[in-house]
Amino acid sequence: MENAIATTFLRKDRPDLHHSHEGHSLSRVALIVAAWTLLALIRTPSALLVTGSPANAAIYWEWKFLEVLASLVPWMLVTPLILFVADRLPLKKGSLWRWLMLQLFLGIGITATASGAGVLLMRPLFDSISGSEFSWWMRQTTISSFYAVTSYIAVLGIGYSMAYFERDKQRERFLVEARLRSLTAQLNPHFLFNTLNAISSLAYENPVLADESLCRLSEILRKSLSGLPARISLQDEIALVRQYADLHVMLMPDRLRIEFDIDAPARAAVVPSMFLQPLIENAITHGVARLERGGKIVIKAQASKTHLCITVTNDGPVRHAGCVVTRGLGLTNVCERLQVLYGDEQTIRLKYRAEGGLEAYITLPFEPQQVTATP
Repeated sequence: MENAIATTFLRKDRPDLHHSHEGHSLSRVALIVAAWTLLALIRTPSALLVTGSPANAAIYWEWKFLEVLASLVPWMLVTPLILFVADRLPLKKGSLWRWLMLQLFLGIGITATASGAGVLLMRPLFDSISGSEFSWWMRQTTISSFYAVTSYIAVLGIGYSMAYFERDKQRERFLVEARLRSLTAQLNPHFLFNTLNAISSLAYENPVLADESLCRLSEILRKSLSGLPARISLQDEIALVRQYADLHVMLMPDRLRIEFDIDAPARAAVVPSMFLQPLIENAITHGVARLERGGKIVIKAQASKTHLCITVTNDGPVRHAGCVVTRGLGLTNVCERLQVLYGDEQTIRLKYRAEGGLEAYITLPFEPQQVTATP
């Protein structure tokens, strides 16, 4: 199961990633257009000072702005290419000269091409020019290229900054993924050890029931090892917990009752897969199983617009006032998984109840499951 979770942490459990990527691309295009348009506004006053302002300065200002903007349109088009170059040609130790030569070659080519195209786009705004069209274009392109070197360096610098931060975020995601894999690897042996221990004790008293319990355990393992995504809907998580609970009801007949109170909006909430199972296991092992008469476990879940609240309460021995809850491997695993996935946006509180047993109160950010439309 840990391999499945590791490979699906960033992909399989997020059907909205494709739409998110499209929205990110559109936002980037809009930002590029806005940035170059703003630069055209900034450059327009200096262009007016060079050429001088005629009597109808207001109209002339608009034409001068269009002239500057037209010269920058090719730069809007080549900006994604420059950002791509920055992403694919990172600066590495030992390859400085090669990097400089590549950047020099690409920089000259992109700058000259964008500047030349910008001059062609400006041409319709000029009434007359001195000399031939080609000589005018060459002269203007050369002048524009010298000025554009700073623009190319600025965009390239922004591209390298973006690439650096993106790689840093990617490394952070990989670390999170590795941590989740490690935590899940701890969870499976712990679950198997406790369950097989209970079945082993039952084998001497009721071999038939022990055999049936082993079959139920193999079914649970088959489903979990078939590949669960890192996060699933609470409804699917409850279905997994019900199977685990039914197994323990078989192992503790007439001593264990489990109740579920899940409101409708909460069922669609996205939660970490198999995060309730250690809580149920702890409630049984350290709570209900220690009572001769047995007891019950109640799982409640409610959702608001921003948060999902889950409460797991169980009967158990009465603890003296001020007793601190000790966290075993299962509870520690749950706390660390929630911390890795949600950081400070999650809370988990464990306290002993006055009437006996334990209450676990968990809050998570409410994320409704994305439903993909079938074609």
